[in-house]
Amino acid sequence: MNIGILTGKRGGFDAMLPLIKRLEEAEWANLFVIVCDQHMMKMFGDTHLYVKGHLQPETKITYITAIAGNTCTNRSYNCSKVMKEMTEICTLLDTLILYGDRGESLAAAQAALINEVKIIHLEAGEVTGTIDDPTRMAITCMADYAFAPHEDAERRVEKITHTTVSGDLHLDAYKDIATTEEAELWIQSYYPKPIVSKQTAIFLMHPVIEDYGDHTRLDTGDFAHRVLQELVDYNYHIIAIYPCSDPGNEYIIDTLHEFETRGEAMVFQNIPGRVFRRLLTDADLMVGNSSAGIKEAPFVETISIDIGTRQEGRARDCGVFHVRTHKNLGSTLTWLKNHTVDRAVLGERSFPYGKGNATDAVFSGLECIVKGDL
Repeated sequence: MNIGILTGKRGGFDAMLPLIKRLEEAEWANLFVIVCDQHMMKMFGDTHLYVKGHLQPETKITYITAIAGNTCTNRSYNCSKVMKEMTEICTLLDTLILYGDRGESLAAAQAALINEVKIIHLEAGEVTGTIDDPTRMAITCMADYAFAPHEDAERRVEKITHTTVSGDLHLDAYKDIATTEEAELWIQSYYPKPIVSKQTAIFLMHPVIEDYGDHTRLDTGDFAHRVLQELVDYNYHIIAIYPCSDPGNEYIIDTLHEFETRGEAMVFQNIPGRVFRRLLTDADLMVGNSSAGIKEAPFVETISIDIGTRQEGRARDCGVFHVRTHKNLGSTLTWLKNHTVDRAVLGERSFPYGKGNATDAVFSGLECIVKGDL
């Protein structure tokens, strides 16, 4: 069976990589990997090279070019280009695997639907409270099969399409993690001066499309500036990663480089998955509005502060603190500074996204689909 997997971001690709490796070895799967959006932009590190470097030579790769930019027009153009080119690519596919809630996945789903290609939707049924929700739900509505990360997510979509609880694929990737020494060497290849005598915070903040152009709220860059300044004031050394390609990203990027110029942050377009997983595991804190702070940080028992609305509706484990604005961040940092945060304080872990076995569940489900058992 000809199976396509669409990837637009390094984080999503790393989550699917264990599954991709299983499919590369499966006799019943002829794999196509379609690389698009953020992977294809130099400003985000040209991670299409990272994707190619992690695939077997015989795996077929197709690239869909994208334009970098900071506007809704740029984003709409890139998604429309995905739909146009996927219409041709889908003539080669029997099944298309789509991940999460990105616009490029929605565009690809529409192309697959028109071409009568079976759609498998991973990470279905999540709720965040932002524009991601209708995007994700629309993909599920077009899907023939869906895999949900937890039971609450399954209940939201089980009447829409055939749904199986799998757990979250991001957690499986933690079976492959760099050593602390390897991570330090990678960091030093960009910043030779070692980090000394400070706590480390991972900062990853994405723009929220609903806020873009809304002058009644803080400008996206100003919001990021105030959060970063709080971290500096509390003596955190910041490892910052570029945001996603959504409108408003350049305001955040400019702010990151302002703090880099002041020697208060290390800034990276992207961080290889194995290195990122080690840095997050060893960090004292993760701050921002990335799903990594909701799913991955508590999995490796790193305290996470989720800011704003972007992840507000997601299921969360203990060790994730939510604040609405930067104004609430200082009080949370003060509390963390004055308390020994251990299991007695946080409570027992609930593992809402599973314990890192999602790849097995999804692979088994795909095999059943191919063999007609589902």
